[in-house]
Amino acid sequence: MFAIGEIKDKKLALNLGNHLTKKGVTNRVIFNPDKDNYLLLVLEEKDVPLAMDYYRSTLGIPKPIEIDPMWEKVQTLPMGRLTLTFIIISVFIFILSLIPGGKTYLNDLYFSNDKMAFMKEISQGQYWRLWTPIFLHFSFLHIIFNMLWLKDLGKLFENSKGPVLFFIFVLVTGLLSNFAQYLTLGPSFGGMSGVVFGLLGYVWMNKTFNPNSAFGMPKADVILMAIWFVLCTVGIIGNIANLAHAVGLSAGMTYGIYSGCKDYKWNLTKGFLFISLSLGITLVTFGVEYLKFGKKLYFFNFIG
Repeated sequence: MFAIGEIKDKKLALNLGNHLTKKGVTNRVIFNPDKDNYLLLVLEEKDVPLAMDYYRSTLGIPKPIEIDPMWEKVQTLPMGRLTLTFIIISVFIFILSLIPGGKTYLNDLYFSNDKMAFMKEISQGQYWRLWTPIFLHFSFLHIIFNMLWLKDLGKLFENSKGPVLFFIFVLVTGLLSNFAQYLTLGPSFGGMSGVVFGLLGYVWMNKTFNPNSAFGMPKADVILMAIWFVLCTVGIIGNIANLAHAVGLSAGMTYGIYSGCKDYKWNLTKGFLFISLSLGITLVTFGVEYLKFGKKLYFFNFIG
């Protein structure tokens, strides 16, 4: 028999047992003289979840938070050195920005400091600016959100694909998301979220195309990601680097599709559909940004 819970009141205990009996759950209500209460038991293991849910709801006990098995496996992975390095750099730069006068040291990390000239500093050889905005964060919520995702998704990628490929992935998604955001709203942006969305897209698609992969995005997290993405895009969350999110996600999805197919089997029809979805995400996001800002989008300053 399997114990469901203890009830002090005899009448309530019997009512619980009778209700479960009506639902086809074989149970026993036994008096426990040591604790002067009643123990609710079920005979078959398959009935435990139903009985437990009814027991909790009747007594007003909140259901415990269940962690998806995939995320439990991720927690067992060792922290990758490169992932930890990116986190340390981001946190150090954020702390520096809080120190009086510290922000002046960060000017060389922005994509550009001259809004009137197109990629002025980069064209003069300051190529690091193509990537360094990923290390800039502007609030505690901003950096905590990004670093928590990077901690899990970064070490997942680094442990499964190796540090070299992880470094290349960050370079590519960081470059593409930074450049896309620069073209839309100019150089005043920062954050690791383009890379984070890239990692989310990779994990999601890699498992979709390779069912043998040890890790994937739980459906609840895919839905959460989609809701968060939409809320950011339509402007409910605030001033967010939406195109950086979209381009990072699309790039990550594209690599995840390639990686999943390469490791399992090629499915051109399915691949084409999801590649179209990834590109569509970027195009729709750009369309929403255009509806919000029109010809105030940054790149219009350099056309014509």
